[in-house]
Amino acid sequence: MAVSRRALLGRLAHWRYAPFEVDGAPVTAIVSETVAEVERPARRVPAPKAPLADIRMSLSRGQCYGACPSYRIEVRGDGSVIYEGADYADVSGRHAYRVSPAAAAALARRIETTNLWSLRPVYHAPVTDLPVYKVTIAVGHDVHTVEDFLGSYVGMPPEVVEFERAIDEVGRADRWIHLSQEAVTTMAAEGFRFDSAEAGEILFRAVSNEQSHDDAAMRRMIELGAPVTHTLPDETLGFRPYLGSLLEEALRYGRITLVDPLIARGLLDTAGRRDQAKIDSAFRAAIRGGDLASVKRIWEEHATEPHPSLTFSDDADHDAEARRVPVTLLLNHFSTDKRRWQGEAIARWLVERGCDPRAAAADGNTLLHIATSAGDIGMVRYALSVGIAPSTPGRYGLPALGGVDRENIAMLLLEKGTDLSAMNGGPASFRKYAVGRHWVQVVAWIDAMSPAK
Repeated sequence: MAVSRRALLGRLAHWRYAPFEVDGAPVTAIVSETVAEVERPARRVPAPKAPLADIRMSLSRGQCYGACPSYRIEVRGDGSVIYEGADYADVSGRHAYRVSPAAAAALARRIETTNLWSLRPVYHAPVTDLPVYKVTIAVGHDVHTVEDFLGSYVGMPPEVVEFERAIDEVGRADRWIHLSQEAVTTMAAEGFRFDSAEAGEILFRAVSNEQSHDDAAMRRMIELGAPVTHTLPDETLGFRPYLGSLLEEALRYGRITLVDPLIARGLLDTAGRRDQAKIDSAFRAAIRGGDLASVKRIWEEHATEPHPSLTFSDDADHDAEARRVPVTLLLNHFSTDKRRWQGEAIARWLVERGCDPRAAAADGNTLLHIATSAGDIGMVRYALSVGIAPSTPGRYGLPALGGVDRENIAMLLLEKGTDLSAMNGGPASFRKYAVGRHWVQVVAWIDAMSPAK
């Protein structure tokens, strides 16, 4: 083992990295690499032989304390597959289908070439809050299992993880874990009842799953008659709490192609007529979702008012009295897909329609605090331009600098006059934080502004 370690250390001197960039400019970066050591079996145990139809390769992924998809998938050497979905997989239940026989046969050959039959049956790391993965290989009547609980931390060869991924890929598990058009087609061929409560649950799970991206499959479920008024209890979504109706979930995740079909199914109506409260609630969900097109779409809906309300009752801070504040303060980078965050554009659009850009939420946060936490320097500049002072106290009495995670934004806020004495622990504490983040420019700026005496 010492020889292998020395060889690796020798190669490290020749490793090179592409420049790390922020907003298109290269930045200083500290890189940490973890190299796992591998335990090789003391002797090779040859895998038994059997016809392809008698070879079964299955993977089960268990639950964790959060929303880890739990399912089992079995691929046979002849290309037949069985998927069984459980918690946090979009599609639940048992489904049988076929995949390429050549791909299944290639997977079966890996049993021998990767020496899986020689590995010990359990690799458990001393940790918690992770799912257990279990590979079961049956060749005729001979069965071998490998249980993986973060096994790479205790010497499990990487071939196991590679085989797990291969089972998923060959068996096309992802099309069920995250609802896909292929899954909908397969269910239709099975005679699945799309008007059933189960279909409503599948649709709701898919729409409210940030990792699911096949909106066309979701729309097809709606068109095939899946119930749209079905909801799920909070505990079935783990750490993915939902906002309310299926329409609000679609807006939260920027699924603009689902909005009109869901509105057509009556999700903005009560007793057959538009409901202003539902319109206002959908408008707030669209803002939280950070997608401008969705915000504009719901803006055109009306009932007793010409447009949705531009204010809401903010009771998020239970230590403060609820009050009416502008809907701009619902923007939240952490509740939406970061790739489609349009916070600045939405804020500007809402301000043009009458929202006060300098208002504060019940907890004190402003657009500047929201922009800083989002790491959106363009929105930070906009918030400063409308007159929000950089030292304005927000949640916990901290200025926006208290939520900064990027050096370029920290520098902008410092240069615009943030009072470091307002930070917990003052300038010395923030300097220590900057040192820990390797923010060379920020440390130099603080030292220049507060020279040692």
